[in-house]
This record gives sequence, structure tokens and C-alpha cells, in this order.
Amino acid sequence: MRKGTSLPHVPEVGKAVSFFPVPTVIGPGKSDSRNVVLSDFVDILTPGTYVVSAGSKLGWQNGDPYPVATAKIDFHPPTAEDAAARAHQLSAKPDTWEKASQNGRVLERLRDPQYLAPLRKEVEAGHPDACFGIASIPGVEATEILLQLADSPDAQTERAAMAALLRRLPVTKDGRSLHLAMLALGQPEIVRQSWPEKLDAPLLALAEKILRNAPQAHGSLKVQDPPPTDYFHLSFTSAVSAAAAIVANRGGVAQMPALMAATNRALAAPFEPRTDVHGPVNNLPDPLPALLDAIDGLRQRGWIIKPRELTSNLPLEGKAGALVFLRQLADPQVPKPEGEDWKQIVARYLRDDSPVMKVNALQAIPHPFPADWEGSVTAALKDPDLGVVVAACQAAGASGHQSFVRSLANVVASVHEPAIIPGVRDPATKAAVQLGGGTVLWEAWADRLADEDSLFDALYQLCQGTIDLPPETSGGTGNGSADRAQRFQMRDAWREFIQKHRDLLDHGQRVPRNDSSITPILTGLSFGDSPIITMHLHDGTDWPKPDISKTAPGVPGLPNAPSR
Repeated sequence: MRKGTSLPHVPEVGKAVSFFPVPTVIGPGKSDSRNVVLSDFVDILTPGTYVVSAGSKLGWQNGDPYPVATAKIDFHPPTAEDAAARAHQLSAKPDTWEKASQNGRVLERLRDPQYLAPLRKEVEAGHPDACFGIASIPGVEATEILLQLADSPDAQTERAAMAALLRRLPVTKDGRSLHLAMLALGQPEIVRQSWPEKLDAPLLALAEKILRNAPQAHGSLKVQDPPPTDYFHLSFTSAVSAAAAIVANRGGVAQMPALMAATNRALAAPFEPRTDVHGPVNNLPDPLPALLDAIDGLRQRGWIIKPRELTSNLPLEGKAGALVFLRQLADPQVPKPEGEDWKQIVARYLRDDSPVMKVNALQAIPHPFPADWEGSVTAALKDPDLGVVVAACQAAGASGHQSFVRSLANVVASVHEPAIIPGVRDPATKAAVQLGGGTVLWEAWADRLADEDSLFDALYQLCQGTIDLPPETSGGTGNGSADRAQRFQMRDAWREFIQKHRDLLDHGQRVPRNDSSITPILTGLSFGDSPIITMHLHDGTDWPKPDISKTAPGVPGLPNAPSR
């Protein structure tokens, strides 16, 4: 609505929506302008004259977008010379992220078949990113070109073409998403619809060939950070992981032997422990995530194995077959095998030297928890690989054995790297709380208050775990700052608070929030004008309330508060 009048109707056909912030208030008599890239909103697939309208709601709640600009544009197909020049310009190796992003966005939006030949020429000239331009063009011809390029002896071309093929695959009917989502998703449906089933056979044959011939890794497998110009995220994958993703999407049991061969090679490579990672601690280096995804994809399509096949079915012999079986055991949709032999397989791999095998064995632990496995899980809680530690936390929490609480508290006490603190301490805390928590857990968190990098997380866990607060809606915020002396004061105050309520906390209960022992120093409110942490509760209130009186002078809170 504008001034109480309905806005002109905008038909749904050809309509696209984008959101971008308006940084300034547009006052009466003033104007504001925005540049929009047409290909970000619509695909022009055939030449002709088009009327393009841009509109904005400008904050109005009702009615269709208010049209602010209209243009009539004639679209012509590129000449062969123009297509060749443009393909060369877009495919050249960029030296900055800005250039990589600019070229990549345009390559992803090419739709005219006139670009196919020059883009292929660029790939063959050593510019593998041009594969993603080919992947964006509808039609069978583009797919056939990528299949031919993926069979190239050049490793960079093979990898890029395989990754580009993922962008053209239809989404599977069983709802599985591809492992390489950043490579495979986001392509227009018109491109995915152009995939002909007749190409499944050559595609899977190519994937099998790549998996069967997967090279043995040299050096340790390690999670890598991408280079700054990697717009298409090729550094996250290899031809092997792309082939495995194809099996996850289109494959069947016929691809199992090749998949097992590639998995055995990946498991045989040295694995650098995940001790200082950026992102989730359960991240795995390439090609392991895609191989696991393919294993899960085949199982969801009916591939179930029996324990005896691990020694009688040649492709399943070795760690790859055991990995398949462990993941099958961890799947709640698959009934457990008859007998007890399968438990021996789990117990064996709980002590394996491979972090991947240990994690999957921990996830396959049966319930009720076998008492004689407690030692293996306790050892896993001390593992140098933090992915194993997190899996062990989850297994301990599900066990029902309170004897794990002290080991879980030791995990809280021993992790110091700021980038991975929440990813490890949170699962350890959750598991300990499942087992009843108690003073041993909360004392471990109180000790972390002295560590500047742990201050906010420690306060969040202590407030939520020991004080009877309603559920919070948007986590905690606050000024998140205290000097060294203040942090030690808070630590000592929390130690005293925990000891005072030991009996309550050891029975898994929390202290009422109106208890007189909950003083401002516990949240840092005694040090300044605002608490170090404020919990935003589901009833619309904040805790602690801003009018709690201060007990000591201090330094006002700093801006740019952390949050959870």
C-alpha cells in the first residue's frame, strides 16, 4: 500500500526478489539509487525484446512491490568472436578475490550454447574454471563435453570437470543432499532438468574408474583452508571426492567395489590429529567426507551387509568394509544383527589407531552400554584428535554411567584454543549434564573464568547450568570484558557459590534465581554499568535485571559484545 492505495499488480511470471539494505533514510524530495545485475534475478534463454521492471516495497507491509524503473531491452546472441573473447576474459586465472568473484558470478550465469566451444578451448588451454561456465549452459551437449573433459589425463581438468558435473545432477528422490553442496547446489532447475538418464551409465563408469585408480595419499591428511581466489571451492575437493559424490547421488551396489578401494586408500593415509581446526572439530580432510556420504547413500538405497561378509566378501575386507558396518550399526533405521559377534567388531575398532574408525565405533556403541567398554570410552576422551573426543563425549552422555562425569569435566578444563572451545566443551558439558552434572563439572567451568578467551563461555555455562533460569531465546550477550584481577574475583565467587550449593548441584538441581547467594559479582555486574553476560529469556525478560545494585566500583563495559 502507498498512501492507502493498492499498488499496481506485478505478475508472478518472471518475477524475482532480492534483499539488500537501504543504508540511509530517503526523506521527502530525496532519492536513492541501486545498481542491480539482471542475471542475478532472471535467466534470458532466448534472444528477443524483454521489458524489465525493478520495484521496491520500501518497507511497506502489504501490496506488491512498487515499480520504480522499467526498461525495454533487446537481447542478441553473442557472435562467435564475442563468445571467444568473453570466455577467454572470464576464464583467466584471477589474482584477487574481487576478480575471482566477478568472473565466477558471470561464468555461473552463461546460458547460450554459443559459449560451449570457446569455453572448452579455455579448459584445454589450462583454465579449469571454464568448466563451470560449461556447467551453467542447459542441454545434453554441455553434459557430454564435461564427461569428455573429466576423462582428461590432466589432474586439474579432471577435478574441475567432475565438480562441474555435480552441478548438473538432479536432486535425488530420497532427499539426500550432496556432500559437496557448495559445488553442487544453486544451479538453476532448467540446467538440472537437462540431465538425461542415458548419461548415467557413462557417468558412473567414469566415477568407478576414478575411485578404482585413486592415488595413495602422500603425507598426512589434513583439513585445509582454501586459497583466497578459489571462487568455485575446488580446493575443498578432488576428483575422488567428486566421483564419490556422484555415487552418492546416482550410484548403486555395482559401484561398491570401486568405492571400497578408494576408501581403503584414504583410511591407509596418515591422519593428522584435529587439534587446532577452523570450523567444526568433526570436519574431515578430503576425500573422506564424500566417501562416507557415498557409503550412506548406498545404505539408504538398500545396501545392508552382514558381519560374516567382512571376511567372505573380498571388496569388504579391510577397514573400508568395517567402516561400512560401523555406520550401518549407528543407523537407527537399520535393525541390529542377530547374535553378539557384531559387538566384538565395535570393541575392536574402539581401540583402532585411525581417528575415523574410532569415531564410527564410538557412534556404534550399543545400548544399554556394556560396562566393560568404559575404559575404551575414557581413553577416547583423552585422545589427541578432538573429533574422537567429541564422539566420546556423546557416547559417554548416552551411556547413563555417572562415572564419566569427572573425565568430561577434564575435557572442559583441558581445551584452551579459542577457535575450538565451544565445539569441544559444549558437547562435554551437555554429556556431563545428561549424567547429572554436579560440582565437579561446574568447578571445572569456574576455573575457566580466569582465562580471558573462556570468560564469556564459562559464564554462559555456569548461569545456565547452576541457576534455575527459564530457557533463553537468543542466547546470551554482554560486554564480555573483565581484567585479570576481576576474572580471578569472579572465579573465587563462583567457587564459593558452587560449594555453598554442593548438595543441590550434585543431585542435578539448580539454585532458585531469587536466592540471596546470587550476587552481582557472579555476572560481572559489580564491575561496571552492565553485566559481562545477560541472558535473554523466553518470557521476554533479561537476566540479570539492569537495576541490580552494584557492590563494587569498576570499569564500564566495553562495546562489541560477544554472544551465543
